[in-house]
Amino acid sequence: MAWNKRFLVVILNVCFILILTVPANAGALTKKKLAFLIPETSTKVMAEGISKFKEEYPALAKKVDVVVYPGRDLEEKSVEPDLSDADVIFLCHLNYKVMLDMENDLKIARSGGARVIGLGGHDVFRVKGYYNVDVATYPEMVAYWEYSGPENVKRLIAYLLREFAGMADITIEPPIEMPLEGIYHPDAPGSKVFETLESYLEWYKKSGHLKDASWVGLLAYNTLKANDNMVENAIIRQIEKEGLNVICTIGYPADEMFQKYLLTKDGTPQVDIIVSLMFSHPKEKSVELLANANIPIIRAISLYNKIEEWEDSSQGVEPFQLASQIFLPELSGLIEPIVVGGKRIFFDERTGVKITERVPVNERIEKLVRRTKSWLRLKNLSNNKKKIAVLYYNHHTGKQNLGASYLDLFASLQVLLESLKGAGYFLGKDISLTKEILQDMIIMQGRNISTKAPGELEKLVKEGKIVLIPVEQYKEWYRELPQDFRKGVEQKWGSVDKTTLMTWEDKQKKKKYIVIPGLIYGNLFLGPQPFRGWLEESEHLYHDITLPPHHQYLAFYLWLKHEFKVDAVIHFGKHGTLEWTPGKQVGLSENCAPDVLMQDIPDIYPYLMDDVGEGIQAKRRGYGVIIDHMIPAIKMSGLYKEYAKINELIPLYEQSKNQTPAVAEKYKKEILKLAKELGIGKDIGMELDKEHFDDLLDALHDYLAEIRSQSMPYGLHILGVSLKGESLVSMVMAMLGVETDIPSIQEIVARILKMDWKNMKKHPGKYIKEAEKIDAVCEVLLTKAILEKIPLEKAFPETLGKNYTGASSKEKRWLKEIIDRGISYAEKLCQCDQEIKSILNALNAGYIPPGPGNDPIRAPDALPTGRNFYG
Repeated sequence: MAWNKRFLVVILNVCFILILTVPANAGALTKKKLAFLIPETSTKVMAEGISKFKEEYPALAKKVDVVVYPGRDLEEKSVEPDLSDADVIFLCHLNYKVMLDMENDLKIARSGGARVIGLGGHDVFRVKGYYNVDVATYPEMVAYWEYSGPENVKRLIAYLLREFAGMADITIEPPIEMPLEGIYHPDAPGSKVFETLESYLEWYKKSGHLKDASWVGLLAYNTLKANDNMVENAIIRQIEKEGLNVICTIGYPADEMFQKYLLTKDGTPQVDIIVSLMFSHPKEKSVELLANANIPIIRAISLYNKIEEWEDSSQGVEPFQLASQIFLPELSGLIEPIVVGGKRIFFDERTGVKITERVPVNERIEKLVRRTKSWLRLKNLSNNKKKIAVLYYNHHTGKQNLGASYLDLFASLQVLLESLKGAGYFLGKDISLTKEILQDMIIMQGRNISTKAPGELEKLVKEGKIVLIPVEQYKEWYRELPQDFRKGVEQKWGSVDKTTLMTWEDKQKKKKYIVIPGLIYGNLFLGPQPFRGWLEESEHLYHDITLPPHHQYLAFYLWLKHEFKVDAVIHFGKHGTLEWTPGKQVGLSENCAPDVLMQDIPDIYPYLMDDVGEGIQAKRRGYGVIIDHMIPAIKMSGLYKEYAKINELIPLYEQSKNQTPAVAEKYKKEILKLAKELGIGKDIGMELDKEHFDDLLDALHDYLAEIRSQSMPYGLHILGVSLKGESLVSMVMAMLGVETDIPSIQEIVARILKMDWKNMKKHPGKYIKEAEKIDAVCEVLLTKAILEKIPLEKAFPETLGKNYTGASSKEKRWLKEIIDRGISYAEKLCQCDQEIKSILNALNAGYIPPGPGNDPIRAPDALPTGRNFYG
């Protein structure tokens, strides 16, 4: 008995010593650890899945640590993943660089017994042995993640613990199949997704959602999988709140979603307009589908960064997002880029997961839907009831400074107004619309008046039938504008009570008015866009993005909306100023001046085809639907060729200076270099240096315009009117005068005529007669091929005689190819009527197909015109 007692004491002492020597965290060492390294877009559903696991398996959850490392944090190296004690490591779609950096960590983890699983990403890491689990043998595991959703994530955790962490007694459930594509609605039962348009329409009607109204299509990625669809929900709710019907597709690619879910069985579109959250639209397929359906598609932007960053940014959509969020959608003809959502990042206390989720910007969504509704009004309203405002440019003071860049204003207005009248628009009764009458009327009552000519304003008021807005009425409209915006206006221009800019006082009634010059023909308003400022040198203010609009500028656009009740605005030609008013560069907020000015009015913008840099501003900041128009016909000269490069660089510099300063600096150096080589400084009387560069740009604009006009013997372009006869041949010859994959037409002809082309290029002054002869032969060849339609096999020997017979096979092949190109170019040049057709189509809320913008001489693929250019 004593022996037993002594033995018991020894045993107890040993146990006590063992207890003392066990580490305090021994309990923790028995825990299983799962490490998920996943995209930040999956963190929300991951946290919700972990939470469900803890709720449904409380005892088991105490034995397991589930840690999550967001891919963005790994990219930015703001977190160091601890994988050394992990039992299971689950990697999904990580950045290539991140994976390279983790090579050693994963090697250590594998040597410690960790099972490493890789889904998606680069095959090179599978080959290099980063993973030791063959996912092909575990289809259920892949299905949990692919179908996703909180329940599947919960089941995935249990599955990983049983299969790879030794917890064999865990009961697992199969993956819940979730639709990977279809039509989504937050009020729908079950999965909330319908597999066919017919089943959705049946439910939509039975559930009481259907209204006797237009249909809006919403194209979205399948964010339902990640349970991250607050933005989609907010857009759907707002569309329905505005009394419209909605079909929201989820899935990819966009063109297939459109075909499967937005077209009826007979191929007609179920929707009248589309809003797209998708940045990638397969160009050829999407353009063809949208053109056949003839419905516009608006770009809704869900930002990659936090909403607070966007709100504080002068840029708006940051440069790293421009390609995917803005440029790629423009390639498919998407319009009106509007921010509707962004990211919110926070730590979830339940799970310790750093969550990134997409949240809506409700005010912007309201703006998006209001603008969508305005386009639908255009689609549904008969033409004779539509109210249209055509705004031209009168930036300098003086009666003769009316017009648009390289566009014959009065002749073009005549063509446009006659086309509107022919399409059923009400322009008044018995009104003559000749360019001469339009010019006389516009000069009399449709021009801005300088502050240095108060008598002119008095005369305009008393003699012209112009618009007078009572200041008290303007104040009512003005008070509805965002407070921060109004603060900026008043800091620069003061209160409206004190302003004298384009105001007139009726001394008898003691009443003050804001003056809006212009003409009203039935349902058409024809007027000048207001000056940016009231200095005589106001042309220097065109592109001043710091100068707020003054009260008359604001009153002009507010009157169009509230009093005239305009249905669409046509900004008539290049050199508008609305798109240069203060605000973000792209992705505007409610406080940005262009957004305030355009309100919810559709903006249709005929624009010079080769000024993409400035036209992009009109697209992105002014919500303009571009209808590009032809440049004036060129009689090619050496001057045009030499200066064309500078003319191309200037808008590229202006576009990039606020977005990518380093790129802008490169353009600046090129412009200065070329200007110095051409001796432009002496011609314009300015120093060619960086210090005075912005002033230099203004002078260069004017100088290059003068140079270009010397190459335009056929006059300015008339909107919708194609070239013909001599001007057509001259333009084609200019286009063929650029060396591409084959020599220019002049070089080919020179070779056939046995002339010394190399020396002619080196010493053009010594070969003037020879050059004239070559040009004459080229003109004859093109005239016969294009105008007279003479077969080439007859035209060539007829024009070139024995020289053609003796030409080499290569020279003959080149000649045929260059003339064939010329015939093709001529066909496209003869399609300028599409410019007017596209304007009329846009006024019916139709789709304007996209195309590259450029100088057609340098880039013939910029033809035909009448397209919504990109660049």
